[in-house]
Amino acid sequence: MKSRFPLVIAFVTVLLLSGCEHMRSGVPQEVIILSFPNEASVYINGEAAGITPMTVALPRKVNHEICLEKYGYNPAVKYFTPVPNEQSQNFIRFGLKADLGYYVDLEPGTMKAKMKSELVPNSTGADPFEKMAVQALKADAQLEAGEITPMEHKYIIEEIVAFFESQYEGPKTYDPLAEMAAQVARIDAQLEAGLITAQQYRVEIEKIVSFFESQM
Repeated sequence: MKSRFPLVIAFVTVLLLSGCEHMRSGVPQEVIILSFPNEASVYINGEAAGITPMTVALPRKVNHEICLEKYGYNPAVKYFTPVPNEQSQNFIRFGLKADLGYYVDLEPGTMKAKMKSELVPNSTGADPFEKMAVQALKADAQLEAGEITPMEHKYIIEEIVAFFESQYEGPKTYDPLAEMAAQVARIDAQLEAGLITAQQYRVEIEKIVSFFESQM
């Protein structure tokens, strides 16, 4: 009969290595990674880990860099960081629990990342309304081509309008960009509710942009 001694040694070795790793980095903690839009590629400490939304167990005593990537959006980088939890306030603390990381939790427990579309510019250009219209039409083209969902399209348009609003330095008594944003939001709602087609949506957006350009 073959000796089981080598198997026992191998098993004990694995346990020891696992224990040493937990002592160094802490026992795993489940965390949740969410993004908008969904289906972003997740890289944890530089290693591919899956796509959002996802739940993953990470050692709780060390920092973790989370990088989210998705075609058409700028990468988003966030971090899970160990912070003292309620157990850390106990008067009596056990050395082994401290070594294993039971007195810290990774925060945030649920990571939420909004990714910025590449269609959001870095500057307004010489003619802000024309630049905004061009970027909005690019988003329309992506929607018509099926590259983005209606919800993503609405999000991108809101991002574009918000950027130009933040750059506007006109009189505060009347903000044409804010009014334009309200009109765009109204058309977005109609598209999302299925009241108009993507082609009709594009026509309405062009009308709104043309009107506000004529007012400048």
